[in-house]
Order: sequence, then structure tokens, then C-alpha cells
Amino acid sequence: MEKNVDKAQVRYTVDRSTLPDKFPTHQHSAEFWESLGRAVATFGFLEEILAKAIFAFTSSKPYSEQEIQQAYAEWLPKLEHALIDQLGNLINSFDKAVRDHPMATIDDLDVLTEDLHKASKIRNVICHGSW
Repeated sequence: MEKNVDKAQVRYTVDRSTLPDKFPTHQHSAEFWESLGRAVATFGFLEEILAKAIFAFTSSKPYSEQEIQQAYAEWLPKLEHALIDQLGNLINSFDKAVRDHPMATIDDLDVLTEDLHKASKIRNVICHGSW
């Protein structure tokens, strides 16, 4: 009968003193990394603002007495999705929230959402390009 023998753990140590200064970002200028960081932060800000806009439009839409209970039941899942959805879905939710609100006054909504979708195509490249 074979005994359950512990295998020796293999461990590695990185001698950080041998790494280049500013590793792993050492091969590009500080200006490049600052610009990339600002672009990533801008997409994060856009996602946050879209989520807030979805909240504002969906929470201020007027409902009849007969619609209130169903609207309330559907509202929490909408808000949860607004907090975790990817940018493309946020844009679609924002577009729908604006179109469904009877007092929305956003001019050229089609142009805005089209531009947002164009920007979203490059978002993953910019934010996750190192993968």
C-alpha cells in the first residue's frame, strides 16, 4: 500500500535588486504611463457617470398607480446591473433610460450613444491591453 507522501514544495525567490528601476514599466516613459493611467481613469469615470445617469433617469420617471409596484420590482435589478455591467451594456441601459423618461431633454441622443459605443470598442484594449 502506498503511503501519502508530501511532495516537496518548489519555491522561487525574485531578487528585486536585479530588476530594472521602475520594473515592469521601465521600458516606456513616465509620460506614456501617466497618459495611459488617465485614459483608464477616464473610462472608469465614464462608467460611474453612466451608472449615476441611469439611476437619475430611472428614479425620476413618473409612473401611474398601477405601474408603481412592477416598476419598483424591476428597479433594483436595473441599479445592480448599472453597478457591475460592462461599458457597452451601460450605454444601452443609459440610452433606454433616457428614451423611457417622458421629460428627458438630451439632444442628439443617437449621436451620443453611437459615439459612446465607438469609444467602448477601444476601452478593453486600453484598460486590459497587457493581457
